Amino acid sequence: MTNPWLELEGDALPVDSFVGPFPDAVFLQTWWKNLGAGEPIVAGDSSTFVPLVAQTGEVRFAGAADVTDYHSVRGDDFDGIAQALIELRRINKSVVLDSLPQNSADGLTTALRRLGATVECAQEDPGTAVLEIEADYLDGLSKKQRHELRRKHRRFVETVGDAGVVVSTGPDPLARFVELHRMSAGDKGDFFDANREQFFSELSTSPDWEFAELRTEKEVAATFFGYRASDAYYLYNSAFNPTFREASPGIVGLYLLIEQLVSSGCRRVDLLKGDETYKFRMGAVVRPLFTVRID
Repeated sequence: MTNPWLELEGDALPVDSFVGPFPDAVFLQTWWKNLGAGEPIVAGDSSTFVPLVAQTGEVRFAGAADVTDYHSVRGDDFDGIAQALIELRRINKSVVLDSLPQNSADGLTTALRRLGATVECAQEDPGTAVLEIEADYLDGLSKKQRHELRRKHRRFVETVGDAGVVVSTGPDPLARFVELHRMSAGDKGDFFDANREQFFSELSTSPDWEFAELRTEKEVAATFFGYRASDAYYLYNSAFNPTFREASPGIVGLYLLIEQLVSSGCRRVDLLKGDETYKFRMGAVVRPLFTVRID
């Protein structure tokens, strides 16, 4: 099926800063090919648009919320987008736009209400978790947070051995990442069906996506899959070897990865959606996201 929103990449930039790869055509095309369903449609034109999918009478963003951390209006003609969304609502039971940062949410809500639409804008729980880092990552943490990270790192070295983070791409780190994921307990261990595995495989061959592995002398203790942009690093997913659970390989690996990113000049690490405690113990703060709904 033809995807009209893939033809509108143009020069229309997201109105929200720091949204990573998620509003871009490469990400959305990969999602659509492997996980998408419904009828792809677009609200707007090449100057301002949002990519959408209609399914069972409901219109939502292209890029499902469980694998897409940010959406954003591309371009700044909010009135034009609002009018297009109102027209879509007339032939559908609802229009639901999730995972919107503040600028898109405020702009859409204001324009829709100005045009007479009945609209709800609700803050999502959770939002995303973001680390703003100065020249030294540990300097930005509380004394307690610094002590805890150093203690976990020291304990890992004492119980498992020395380890470092190695960044790589290709099928081998992908295979190790999927294997560690499947070793996890509960829903995480069941995450990778055939379609999701292909989705991650194709993302991993796209520009700027990479794996970072916490490697001991003999094996991989944890692995991280992320997107390295000029403005930030976006940590998309991670897994660790449960053999080393008591040594906190996920925390230690993330700590060493952040240190490595900072040394390369990165000053923003986005841990993306989720309210897991470890994110905030590592100094992250919540970036609110919103859902705009037209009924």
